[in-house]
Amino acid sequence: MIALFVLFLLLIIVALVGIFATTGALDVTVDDAYYSILCKTFPNHFESKYIFTWDDVPGSDSERLRNYLWAEYGIDWAEDAKISKSDDCRTITIADGENSARITLDRMDSGKAWLRIEGGRSENLEVKGTNGEMRMHESTWLADVCIWNLRIPRILLAILTGFCLGTAGAIMQWALKNPLASPYTLGISSVVACGAPIAIIIGGASIEGEAFMILGVAGIFALIATAIILYISRRRWATPERVVLMGIVMMILSVAITTILMYFGKAEAVMRTVF
Repeated sequence: MIALFVLFLLLIIVALVGIFATTGALDVTVDDAYYSILCKTFPNHFESKYIFTWDDVPGSDSERLRNYLWAEYGIDWAEDAKISKSDDCRTITIADGENSARITLDRMDSGKAWLRIEGGRSENLEVKGTNGEMRMHESTWLADVCIWNLRIPRILLAILTGFCLGTAGAIMQWALKNPLASPYTLGISSVVACGAPIAIIIGGASIEGEAFMILGVAGIFALIATAIILYISRRRWATPERVVLMGIVMMILSVAITTILMYFGKAEAVMRTVF
């Protein structure tokens, strides 16, 4: 029983953290207006890596290009490959027998280039003009950062949160042997809803600055309510109907306390509680 209670608490804690992270994180869309914000949030993803200078290949930067192909794409044949440039100076070819790769400047966008490796793989490169030279850099696409560093983690965390909440509910119903057991019918949700106004009205917390304090107080109230319900459910006289009735009593008391706090609280604190 104790192990189930500990597991239940862990699931609730993970769920609370997940809810806060998925709803409180910065909501970023794929738009250039957020570029500066993302640069500060994920600086490593926006520091484009210098590869080589276009005019120095073939030439002094050929070795840099070979090392880049080997380090980033595992192209071991690039070490002995022949590097040449087309007559119009818009395509660099790296070839070694049947193996080949090409870097082509985009005709429509002077700031882009394409790296095409034999076998169908294609990558984007950035072209930056520095002191009259065309320097090739690794591409840092805003959409990739938004999807892989913002959206995917939040989606996975939301899935984990839902799993934890569902498992916690199943544990509660099994432990209480009551199919009606839920945070609502047992009054736990109302007790939690009472904890948040206490933190805001009495503690002076704000959602913008002390969100963790509000979550902490609400979590403590949830644990207290859960412990009371589990204790009552283990009494001999406790039937499923009586446990639900005790939950209703806790719900009524919580609503009454919340109403009293909002009646005597300051207008600003009450507004923060409601809105």
